[in-house]
Amino acid sequence: MNMAIQTDLARPARPHRADAVSEPALADLVFELFSGRRDAYAIQTEKGFRSVKRPLSLEEVAGHLQGKHRLAVYPLKEDGTASMGCVDLDLVRGREQDIELLHPIVEAVVARAVDEGLFPYLEVSKSRGLHLWFFSTEAIPSLEMRAALALLIKNVSVQPGISIEIFPKSENGLGSPICLPLHGTSLKNSKTVFVDFGLEPYSDQVDFLKNIKRTPTEAIRRLARTAAVASKVEDSRPDANEPPNRMVDLEGYLRFYGVGFRKKVEPHRFVFQLFRCPFSDAHTTGDGLGHSAIIQNRTSGKVTFNCKHAHCADKTWQEARLAISGRDSLLRFISTDKEVDMTDHKACEVIDLRHFLTMPIAQPEPLIAGGILPPRALLVIGGLSKVGKSILFLNMAISLSTGRPFLGRFEIPRPRRGIIWQGEISEISLQERLRIMMRGVEKPPGPGLLQINNQRDLRIDRDVDFDSIRKVIEKEKPDFVAFDPLSKYHSKEENRSDAMREVIGRFDRLIQEYGVSILLVHHFGKGNAEIQREGAVQLRGSSVLFDAGDTYLSIQRKSVHEDKKFVKLTVELRNAEDPPPFILCRNCHLWFEICSEGTDRLLSVQDVIETLQGMGGEALRAELIERVSTNFGVSESTSRRAVDQASPQFLLTRLPGRGGPLKVKLRTSLFSSSSKSLTENET
Repeated sequence: MNMAIQTDLARPARPHRADAVSEPALADLVFELFSGRRDAYAIQTEKGFRSVKRPLSLEEVAGHLQGKHRLAVYPLKEDGTASMGCVDLDLVRGREQDIELLHPIVEAVVARAVDEGLFPYLEVSKSRGLHLWFFSTEAIPSLEMRAALALLIKNVSVQPGISIEIFPKSENGLGSPICLPLHGTSLKNSKTVFVDFGLEPYSDQVDFLKNIKRTPTEAIRRLARTAAVASKVEDSRPDANEPPNRMVDLEGYLRFYGVGFRKKVEPHRFVFQLFRCPFSDAHTTGDGLGHSAIIQNRTSGKVTFNCKHAHCADKTWQEARLAISGRDSLLRFISTDKEVDMTDHKACEVIDLRHFLTMPIAQPEPLIAGGILPPRALLVIGGLSKVGKSILFLNMAISLSTGRPFLGRFEIPRPRRGIIWQGEISEISLQERLRIMMRGVEKPPGPGLLQINNQRDLRIDRDVDFDSIRKVIEKEKPDFVAFDPLSKYHSKEENRSDAMREVIGRFDRLIQEYGVSILLVHHFGKGNAEIQREGAVQLRGSSVLFDAGDTYLSIQRKSVHEDKKFVKLTVELRNAEDPPPFILCRNCHLWFEICSEGTDRLLSVQDVIETLQGMGGEALRAELIERVSTNFGVSESTSRRAVDQASPQFLLTRLPGRGGPLKVKLRTSLFSSSSKSLTENET
């Protein structure tokens, strides 16, 4: 071991105190130092780690330090950056005692890190290995953090039975969590504790954390640039067979890899304003339609990349190309035309700030209020098989075409035109399902407002099929188009990000070219034994779909109710605050409505009154409670509370005998009025 490393980063080893985790100051230090994604974390359960979508609190960190629960954090922040990184070294199961096998790897990585100006810190993990932590002075794009750490371990010799991982593991999405250190119970077994490079625990963990040095951001970025240059020499430079000074078909290239953009034609160049920077999803404008990252293609054949954000100011076209398409050749996108028509261009216009701040800007009318479905949006309904995704999907489509509030809660300002591509069930089954639903609708959609396609051999990633879909949209001019399920309408491998970017790019192209909103139905994956997740992160396949959407509706069975009529709906929104989860109940006409925003259905006084009317206007109180519980599928305690709330509407009498049962009877005016209304409706 390099003695300079030992002297600079470690202190004399003394037996550590397991009760150090009880010190209040430690929770603040851990919370600040291990600052990853703040709107989500993971907690260990019997089945592994489960994702929790709410802000991590100091109290929860303190509980981890005390051993009440075990937490893991997501190093990847919401904006695609990271302020900490970790090299995770693990031994295979059964070889946990051979930790000395990790020493040569630690020595090599630490030596390289210190030579590059980085400050590494070592922790014994909870089970089978070591964590080598790095903390930066500022948050940097995850791509750069990962590139720097990858270079540190690039030439390290690794024996069989040893695995190495880098955190953060991705550049977008939720990413993978990593356990917080200093877990109260594990600490007693000398696990999850910070140690020197001789694996001796520091005696005072609080003092150790207070004195941790953050690595200057520039040192990490310099290392990342070194990695990028090494990679570009071999992989990122133009293919040797690519003709020089030929125009790259950037429009075809960006669409092929699913990159959203807006094209402008100017004298002597094409300008492609990207909706999102390839290095960070956070680099967008307020409306989500980027324009911060630009790729330019000049008539000379030169391609340039520019992003206005400081993180990407020094990025080149070669680096952007590597982030978008990896090592793929550009040959298929090289134009053979010698002349490029630049005559059809629009002048670039600018607006004075003072005028811009006062000019009237039309607020686009939503398709569904509450942020559920804005115009030009992508909405995804997800869930396991047989849970009711397709029924909810058809409920939404019919609501949109009739103006009926979605789920009885979310307003639809006006009826909209839509097209449904439905490949999940047969034509006869779809017809029967729609007939049942239409019995529950006061007024059917107007002529041409909702149209159906039950063709099952369409694939949006096939050019001929994509053109067919476009022609239908051009002819019918819908406000929304819907596909159920997504898997039936493409032929790509769902776990490959590049493949799914192409698929999502086709849907994005429909949005941009025709101004439609897209509704998709997709299945949840089978889950991971190590990590239990909730909401849209359960969507099957690549995280590209999770990154691309504006609204996610996740539907799952509610275990409290065995009846399939009751499900839990989780709503995740890009353009508004997420509402609380809803409990949905499905009526006899296959329409979902919101029952409650809690764990049991909420009942109104009117529900109780109508139940008593159905019993002839009077009944024993116990019988009424039982009937309400049966009719609405709620617990007896919920039914009893509802009956008590409705008591002012009843005449209460106790039957003869000591402790005789209570009898409830509707007041005459209420019963008469309700009966009259019922008779009129029947007439």
